[in-house]
Amino acid sequence: MQKRRKIYGVKKVFGLSGRGLFTEMWMENFLLFACAVFLSWCIIETSSGLWQGLFSEKIPVTGFDWFLSLGLLLLVPLFTAIFFYIRYGYKNPVTGGENVIVLNRSAMKLLGYTDLKEAFVRSTSPLSISFVDNKLIEFGVDMTPVSAVVEDYYMGHLTEGIKPMIFIVGAKDADGDVLIKVKKDREKEVIDNLRKVEKEIYNSEDFTYKWADDIVAEMYQKDKETAHIYTVFSYIAIVISCLGLLGISLFDIRRRYREIAIRKVNGAKPKDLYILLGKNYMLNLVLAFVVAAPVSWIVIYYYTASFVEKAPVTFGLFVIPLLIVLILSMLTLYYQINKAAHINPAEVMKSE
Repeated sequence: MQKRRKIYGVKKVFGLSGRGLFTEMWMENFLLFACAVFLSWCIIETSSGLWQGLFSEKIPVTGFDWFLSLGLLLLVPLFTAIFFYIRYGYKNPVTGGENVIVLNRSAMKLLGYTDLKEAFVRSTSPLSISFVDNKLIEFGVDMTPVSAVVEDYYMGHLTEGIKPMIFIVGAKDADGDVLIKVKKDREKEVIDNLRKVEKEIYNSEDFTYKWADDIVAEMYQKDKETAHIYTVFSYIAIVISCLGLLGISLFDIRRRYREIAIRKVNGAKPKDLYILLGKNYMLNLVLAFVVAAPVSWIVIYYYTASFVEKAPVTFGLFVIPLLIVLILSMLTLYYQINKAAHINPAEVMKSE
């Protein structure tokens, strides 16, 4: 019975009435106990000869034995079903079939409440409509106390933030989706059991479900696609920039071969030539960063203006790309600068 209590709870959520659930529990206990009584009588009858040999007399079966067995067969399953029905709370979560109001922390803060006892809600239109004894009941139009408060959580995309929410909880509210937490590696077993429960209660095989991971992945699918597009174009821009820098450096350094040769004749060392040829490019990169950083910040600011939750724009977000670009630029220029710093001045003068 303890192992099946979760199955009973699932059936209750799926709409099985309390009477139907109690009847099912009693029938299962009745069948199990009937099998036990039948097995006991079989053991007694088959071992009657052994008992007669031990006690040298026949033990008669009286009417009291039959009444005792019948009483146990009817009462034990009944008491067992009642015990587990009450023990595990297989009753309506809200007694009387009445609706109650539950708020989250953000809603409590928005309404200005700090204590649950002081919290009341009234709506200009009914929060729910029901019929009881052919009478229309409009819930929420009068001052209604708040029964509980739940912690804040994200209902959708993280950029939407945490919103104030009000929940209408009712004893007979069987509509909508049901959230079930499943242990790892037991997903298939749970799905099969849920299909079986739906088949037993509604006689239907139209059982649909979604995994929370799939819902979250679908929610952020467009963000992933956008990030992928930005990443691809960023790589393309870096490659084009490196090729352009390589072409410009090749033309510029070749044009300055005569100047480099004269400087080497006058005693310039390779490190002096590295600084001479590389500082102009590094200066241009720094100037480009000074222009691009504010523009990037403005673009990020307006792009995330509608986001309630957003990643902070830190200084490292701009410095790290600058360092990466500097390293790639130095690797691109190194071959040309190194070749120019080690040229033979005599060959340059001869060719000039």
